[in-house]
Amino acid sequence: MIVCMTSIGSYAQGFGLKKGLKIPKPELTPSVSLEDVAQYIEMYVEKNSSNGVYPMRDDEENTVLALTLDKVHRERLSKIADATYFVCADFSHSDGTVYDLDFFVLGVSKDTLKVLPNKTSIHKKAGVARYTWHEKAGVWEQKPVETTASESEHPEHPEHPEHPE
Repeated sequence: MIVCMTSIGSYAQGFGLKKGLKIPKPELTPSVSLEDVAQYIEMYVEKNSSNGVYPMRDDEENTVLALTLDKVHRERLSKIADATYFVCADFSHSDGTVYDLDFFVLGVSKDTLKVLPNKTSIHKKAGVARYTWHEKAGVWEQKPVETTASESEHPEHPEHPEHPE
């Protein structure tokens, strides 16, 4: 089987994906459904967990969290470029804190899906966003949440989209 290769364009560049990353052209290979991606993330987390606990590095708090997957937000799954998908999932810490993690998945078929581990990030801790998403010229970019002292005491839902679509 001959598979042609193509580069992810500037659209995916907004997610910090490595320029020139080579992936097969999707029109020449089997397709991937968003449900395939959701099931893959569930399997990925299970495979990378020990006794049901998924380790996640929290650079902001300089610690490794021990998390348990609660839910993959199927309503937020998005195809963001050819063979590139965005996944949001909720995890719980043993202290009861809920973390919202964002994952990026590449693949042209169920058998080729893979997580970009260096792009997995903590979007929210206990409902407080650490960043938000902004679209600029057709490219989604991650931006830090700007808060004032009163906002940090009483966090509200940001006016901007929290996830790429």
